[in-house]
Amino acid sequence: MCRPCMGRHKTRLANEAAKSRCCIIIFCQEDCENPIRDKGFMFYIKTVFALCALSGTAVGTIYFFNDYPFELILTHLLLCLSLFCICAAFAIVIGSRKSRPFIQSAMFSMVVATLLIIYLGNAISNYFWKANVNLNLVERMVSHYYALYPIETVIIVTIIPAVVFLIISLPFIRLFRVGNITVKRPVTIAFYCLSLSAFLLINIYTYNIDRKQQNVEVFFLGEMLIDLSSEYTDPHQDYLTDAGGIEDVVVYSGEYVVQRTDTIDPGKKNIIMLVVDCLRADRLHSYGYPRNTMPFLSDFIASNSSGLVENTFSICDESKCGIRSILTSRELEFQNSLEASQNSLHKRLNDEGYQINFLLTSDHSFGGLKRIYSPYDYYIDGAGFSAYPLNDDRGVISALENWPDYNGSPNYFHFHLYSAHEAGYRYGKYLGKAVHGIEPGFLKGEPIAAKFSTKEASNSQSMKDVMDNRLYQTDLLISRIHSLLSEKGYMDNALVIVTGDHGQGQDEHGYVGHIKGLHNESLRIPLIIADTSGDDIPLAEVTYATQLDIAPTVLNLLDMPVSKSWDGLALQTAKSEVTVTTHRIPDRSSSYAKTRYDPRDKSLYKYIYMSKLHGMKEERYLYDLINDPAEMTNLLAQPEKQKQYSDLASKWGLDSL
Repeated sequence: MCRPCMGRHKTRLANEAAKSRCCIIIFCQEDCENPIRDKGFMFYIKTVFALCALSGTAVGTIYFFNDYPFELILTHLLLCLSLFCICAAFAIVIGSRKSRPFIQSAMFSMVVATLLIIYLGNAISNYFWKANVNLNLVERMVSHYYALYPIETVIIVTIIPAVVFLIISLPFIRLFRVGNITVKRPVTIAFYCLSLSAFLLINIYTYNIDRKQQNVEVFFLGEMLIDLSSEYTDPHQDYLTDAGGIEDVVVYSGEYVVQRTDTIDPGKKNIIMLVVDCLRADRLHSYGYPRNTMPFLSDFIASNSSGLVENTFSICDESKCGIRSILTSRELEFQNSLEASQNSLHKRLNDEGYQINFLLTSDHSFGGLKRIYSPYDYYIDGAGFSAYPLNDDRGVISALENWPDYNGSPNYFHFHLYSAHEAGYRYGKYLGKAVHGIEPGFLKGEPIAAKFSTKEASNSQSMKDVMDNRLYQTDLLISRIHSLLSEKGYMDNALVIVTGDHGQGQDEHGYVGHIKGLHNESLRIPLIIADTSGDDIPLAEVTYATQLDIAPTVLNLLDMPVSKSWDGLALQTAKSEVTVTTHRIPDRSSSYAKTRYDPRDKSLYKYIYMSKLHGMKEERYLYDLINDPAEMTNLLAQPEKQKQYSDLASKWGLDSL
């Protein structure tokens, strides 16, 4: 081939190669412009969906074991998807600027660390209280404990979350560093992510606002991220709709009540209501327990005109409805109505010239309680303690030590003591620990060893020992309350009521704590009434009562008319008809119990229906409480008499609500 021809041939080959390279470049550009074929984009898709899967597993576990509707998982996953899309958009934009992996992964790490803390907090909150955490609760706790322990609170609120964030950051930093992730057209992809996130959040917000009208409440009520901004997160939110215009806000009393002079009447009895959290009747010597766990109370009962009811039951296995039952004498579904608040025990006493004083341990900003506590002349609960933790009964004692002397004007004192609760503050060598924080004038004497202990105790016996020592501590507190009120003149002519808001399981039937069961350890509470003036306590009904009977009994003892709307009956009159009472667990389940008392033959039965809760099968029980108070024999499980007792439960109407 001649040189000119060879030159033209090379030129032609070069042109064809150039065209080929151009086609390859164009093809690659088209390929890169397709997000689906962008490896960086696919990395973010996989990361977002992997994180959503982990979030779904975590929240699904919490919802499953606390009987939340599974529809909430879908809502939670959509919220998480929107949050992770925002994280992806941030990482994509930052990654396009050749930033370090730490900065690129910062948003993912922050959101995942926050979700982890929320999951842990809600797992604990639901285990103890069957309710989600909200920011109102967090703010109250942080403010309260910061005033008491500023350094420790700062460490918990700042250092611990920072450490969690750094730990979570490590795998993300490694992931971004090893992958060296970049995305073509980062601004466009980030815009897509943010658009999807905005679309999801706007729709979730819209449906949540109008969830009742759109009949999608099951997708929102109880969702833990939405509950962060909720006023309440309790399972039964009847108080939000039934309380009329009553605000659930009680201002803490900064000054002590100036005793009124226009209502002076020494003939009127002062009322001392002592409600002990988690107080079981079967753990008191007065109810046949071998150990004298509350010796002062035993002596007080013996030295004053008194009476007690052998079988008294709380309406539910939880504080808020137990307290409301005592004060309103209304069944669970009516306790938070406007009518119940306007006809409560203390409202009736207030109308008769009584000064109303609430001195409560623990935070009572839940379950609509503060709506029920109104009206009042003095109010303080644990969140208002200035020198003690909110779960420390010394806060109540501290308030009472500075109380003004009695001037003849009648007072209603309502105490809520927390020492028997598993979260209550314990102190003193009598619990086997070094004394700490006990100030002069608080506890008289200083026992040097655990009051109750068992050598080589089993787990069950150890739990009993702990509970019995907690009751002994409670007894010391009651003794101090009595001595302070006596010194100030309030106990000369006083009506004293000792009861519980609910009981406490100790693994007798497979559960520990409360808001978990309906057996006697959860529902059977003491009811002790004493008169320090020596007047008789003419109780005609001493076999069966509920918390609903307390208010009418008190008014009857004061010769005041009982409210017609109340569901309870004064115990000065013996029951003449069969009484059936429904008891509930406020945990979103349909579980219930019914106690049936027949005064004609003094028989007392309890029927329990446990719904399919915690993944377990449905279970039904029937107990003869007179002959089997420990509920060891389920009559429905007796092969030879199963049908007989099942038919009897149906005949009595116990097997349905």
